[in-house]
Amino acid sequence: MIRGCFLSGDTVLVWSPQGAISLRRDHRITGSLIGGLPTSPRQRDYMGLPLELLPEETSLLLKKDCTDAIDHVNTDTVNTDTDYVNWNWPSTDEEVLRFRVYSDLWQKGYYITSGLKYGGEYLVYEGDPAIVHSHFIAKLLQWDEPISPLSLVQDGRLGGKVKKNTIYCTVNPTTDNVEYLTLSWSGIS
Repeated sequence: MIRGCFLSGDTVLVWSPQGAISLRRDHRITGSLIGGLPTSPRQRDYMGLPLELLPEETSLLLKKDCTDAIDHVNTDTVNTDTDYVNWNWPSTDEEVLRFRVYSDLWQKGYYITSGLKYGGEYLVYEGDPAIVHSHFIAKLLQWDEPISPLSLVQDGRLGGKVKKNTIYCTVNPTTDNVEYLTLSWSGIS
């Protein structure tokens, strides 16, 4: 059970150091540290608690019954011993796709973080992101969504430049399985 998860707006924050360590060590959930360090409040290279969880991470923890509650951050209006917040994510088709792909990659043993800095939905790691570099930039597509030639070139060149493969992820409506297409860019020599 993970304690110390709080819902602030639509964001889940973990304030407990033991909770953050347990999420990473026991569940391959890394989140993003977003707090300043008390000894160096003006620097932005290293961050501290709280740990912000992606909606996918929160939904996965709840689905796997790894956390017993997400307590509301405003304890004046909610009794955290008895009241639980309803978590209604995923609720749209796009969110369902994101959660299906995230869950499938997680079940395959990967660590997953946000991929926004490389133009993708996720960065996919074969080990702990604190130790290894990501191997893949995951981009999500609806099953019937076409990939333009320009997008293929852009994604291939970007992935090649940062030494990562791009994977296009979708859910096949016939088999209901998550399917992947890997794009690996190589120069002509």
